[in-house]
Amino acid sequence: IAGTYFLRVDGGTLYKYDIVIDAGVADSTSAAVADSTENNQDAATAYDLRTVEGTVVLDGLAVSSAEDEDWFRFTTTATGIAESSVRIDFVHDRGDLELELLQSDGVTSAVVSSTTSDYEQISLSSLPAGDYFIRVIGFNGDTNPAYRLTINTPETVIPRDRFEVRGNDALVLNGNETLSDLTIHAGDQDFFYFSLEHAGTAADRLVIDLLEGRGDLIVTVRDSAGMASTGAAGSSGHFVMPLDGMAPGTFSVFVYGLDVQDSNRYQITLQGPHSQAETAAVADWTIMVYMTAGNLEEFAKQDLNELETAVAGLPASVNVLVMLDQSSGIVPDIGGRTRPAVSFSTGVGSGFESWGSTGFGVVQGDRDESRISTRFDVSDSVTGGERNSGDPDTLVDFVNWGAAAAPAEHYALVM
Repeated sequence: IAGTYFLRVDGGTLYKYDIVIDAGVADSTSAAVADSTENNQDAATAYDLRTVEGTVVLDGLAVSSAEDEDWFRFTTTATGIAESSVRIDFVHDRGDLELELLQSDGVTSAVVSSTTSDYEQISLSSLPAGDYFIRVIGFNGDTNPAYRLTINTPETVIPRDRFEVRGNDALVLNGNETLSDLTIHAGDQDFFYFSLEHAGTAADRLVIDLLEGRGDLIVTVRDSAGMASTGAAGSSGHFVMPLDGMAPGTFSVFVYGLDVQDSNRYQITLQGPHSQAETAAVADWTIMVYMTAGNLEEFAKQDLNELETAVAGLPASVNVLVMLDQSSGIVPDIGGRTRPAVSFSTGVGSGFESWGSTGFGVVQGDRDESRISTRFDVSDSVTGGERNSGDPDTLVDFVNWGAAAAPAEHYALVM
């Protein structure tokens, strides 16, 4: 029944919980209302977002009638990189939407995205700087009372990050947690430190994920005696520095540009080792999650986000590992039908676009629900290539990999 309601939540203390209110799909008596950007019905009246550098988000948008078209215009200042995209998010059950990117003349279509998901996304990778138009319409005349538009483009100048106010103070790196939204600008250097209470193992490593095609970064790790290990993160998007065999102690980490003018955005993850007094060489628990392909695969991303949030609040003595089997091409659906596979990207940077195969990964603590920070190893040497998740041998291989990557006193398997 339509009306005003109150919701009360009580109980024990929790770090976090979610509230989802599903009030049903709007019917003909409660049509979508025009949004604040109207009237933007064509290229001539497009809502002008002017120059876009970085990320711009417009919320509270709507396709209010079968004839309604939402047009937007924006200008980029650099060639698109791997992470550059235009995206709309909405509830598909409330009306299917279609997203189109057009060239500067407002007539020539560059790309159209029309799926049955709760979002549509178009990559801007490798597209030259210039003017573009966005067109959002209802598929087959559908309306939708609410959608969000997100545009992500390269930045000409990388700004200082939120930690710059600390001056030269080092940031501590705790095991299995990611520090995100970091930047290196011209002449900048970032300083971190971490501790090993035990000799490094094969599962221990320092991971840098950065934007592809921007400035090259250098990573240097020094022990207390000043001995250094240096690696070039480059501009490939991903860099791993193994900590296997390193003696116990405290280590300093320096991140800086290869050239004094190099700049980039990045995140840093310490996988495996933990800060002092947190844990011994063998963890208390290793929890293995076997996430198979199937007609519920569209919920895998949400499940992984929830796992990353949980790991961010868990003690360092607990490891969570995941086998994720993503599909590619056309897959079976309910009722004997077929549909396009649903896959998504993991990690940050080059090589971490959507993939449709089998991957093993150690879940990284991260409370940013807009992305998956966990990096999955999809190499044949680790997973054996594309696997049948219904084959018992696949499960055995995952468990054996997990026991070697994160040894523990106790193990749990979730299927």
